[in-house]
Amino acid sequence: SPGTVYALASNNNVEKIYRSNDGGHTFTLRTTGSGIGMYSGYNMALWVNPTDSNYLVVGGVNLYRSTDGGATFASAFSGVHSDHHVIVNQPGYNGTTNRIVFFGCDGGIYKAADVTSSSVTNLNHNMGITQFYGAVMNPISNVVVGGTQDNGSNRYGGNPQAWTAVSGGDGAYAATDPTNQNYFYCEYQHGAVRRSTNGGTSFSDIYAPITDSGGDLANFATYFMLDPNNPDRMLVGCRRLWRSNNVKTGTTPTWTTIKDALPGGNGPDGGPGTDHFLEDSPFNISTLAIAPSDSNTIYVGYNNGQIWKTTNGTAATPTWSRIDTNPGPLPTRWISGFSVDPANPNHLYVAFQGWTSDNVWKSTDGGATWTLITGSGLNALPSAPASAIAMHPSMPGWLYVGTDIGLFTSNDDGQTWTTSNQGPAAVCIQEIHFQSPTKIVIVTYGRGVYQGVVSLSQETVTPTSYSVFRGRSISGQLSYLWLSDDKKVTAQPGFALNSSEAPIQIVVDSVSPVATTSDLRFDLEASVSEGGLGQTVELFDFSANAYVPVDSRAAGTTDTSIEVVATNPSRFVEPGTRHLRAKISFKATGPILSSIWTAAVDQSVWKVTP
Repeated sequence: SPGTVYALASNNNVEKIYRSNDGGHTFTLRTTGSGIGMYSGYNMALWVNPTDSNYLVVGGVNLYRSTDGGATFASAFSGVHSDHHVIVNQPGYNGTTNRIVFFGCDGGIYKAADVTSSSVTNLNHNMGITQFYGAVMNPISNVVVGGTQDNGSNRYGGNPQAWTAVSGGDGAYAATDPTNQNYFYCEYQHGAVRRSTNGGTSFSDIYAPITDSGGDLANFATYFMLDPNNPDRMLVGCRRLWRSNNVKTGTTPTWTTIKDALPGGNGPDGGPGTDHFLEDSPFNISTLAIAPSDSNTIYVGYNNGQIWKTTNGTAATPTWSRIDTNPGPLPTRWISGFSVDPANPNHLYVAFQGWTSDNVWKSTDGGATWTLITGSGLNALPSAPASAIAMHPSMPGWLYVGTDIGLFTSNDDGQTWTTSNQGPAAVCIQEIHFQSPTKIVIVTYGRGVYQGVVSLSQETVTPTSYSVFRGRSISGQLSYLWLSDDKKVTAQPGFALNSSEAPIQIVVDSVSPVATTSDLRFDLEASVSEGGLGQTVELFDFSANAYVPVDSRAAGTTDTSIEVVATNPSRFVEPGTRHLRAKISFKATGPILSSIWTAAVDQSVWKVTP
């Protein structure tokens, strides 16, 4: 019934069905009852049976079934997690022998073998795809505790299948005592901080005296942290800034306010609501940082983009000043994170939310002045929210920014940025923590938590662009050159004047993290469709303004990996821009069966040693 079109519309958190019988030209309200409960646009899903145009499944907070085109609904499918986002049937659905439908929700993926029945099967099978707001790893035990959207706070003890729920509700941020593996802290929504004294196995509430908690006076996911210089001290950012100097003591620690609310935000401001799908008050604290070298230096960021600082933060009543106004103000958007130099409390970085190009700034004078450090051109950060930022603890100028589309890094203090998207891939990154100079933890909103090893001696540099310089491009895209994953850039021969010219030439460009290198290697994985073909790798010598052959061999018909070591390596790094360029050529070296052969390049990366 291709002329039948359904629209699912919401008003005041209630969904109702509209139907068109003329291909969408006109619609009629079908739902005569109270409708289906949902949360704004956060959880809406609609499925129409491809074999019965009156048979619908609608998702809101829960799942409902209609057999009369949306006029009436009945609750359906027991045992499915709440908050539904997508419903799809198996491609072979025929309404008789195949009635398989899948549901995607805050709890993952579920399957109904028969959409007309009530039973479902949980298909998650330990997939690490939970939406984390925040997580921490204890440096002694390596135990991880993190808070998630609608799946509580969870603990990981080392087995990939051993995540266990340790606190209910919606989890949020987490903290751990770096000197004592028994102490962890988590929270559920709106600043309800909890404490564990047994390594994160169980938690109890410690937030009762924080009178801002529990509603509009705190963000849904309320940021809190331990003082890196004193694990007995905790700060919690609500409408006001709260401090405990004895967070490990007694049933309930002592809490006091050390920063009052912003002007105009001294009480409930009539905000739109308190759930995760609604806007938090602009007067609430979004993030904060305590300088690792000085507990008195504290930076506080707000949902409205204001930044405040104190240099006597351990005092009973610290003195605060606003520092986001020169040049200024800085973006008037949600501040998502700070990173303060471990050796200098006045050297800091700040990240902002927003689909814009000005989301990362630095200050070298404690916030008196600011500089935008998002790069430019092909070497710029994307115009995407920057949800997390961290500087390397022992390498000045090495920065890591987590965006809504993956992890980006800079080795030159933000002048240029690159991404390999290894590990977390193109997913929203919520937090970045360094456990040590060589261990990094990445917290994602949708693909779990990652631990990575940071090499201080060698940096892998992925391509920033490529072109089929000679030949005809058949398939592929830039990301196919980043990993050895059988996704390939493939080309067919183009016109060549004579047999000495290669009819396929693929040129790959990137940017070195350093201006001079003591060791430069180029890794390549490539193949051709038939025998009798050769493969040559050339690197561009910027001092001679010419390509230099560095490897030549018979091309394999299966993926073959090589690593080329460049001699006098700094000549292959362009002065000023630090560009790197390689050319991979393919041509006949003997009899071949066909002129329509192909060459494919998989991984193509540089390895640069400072």
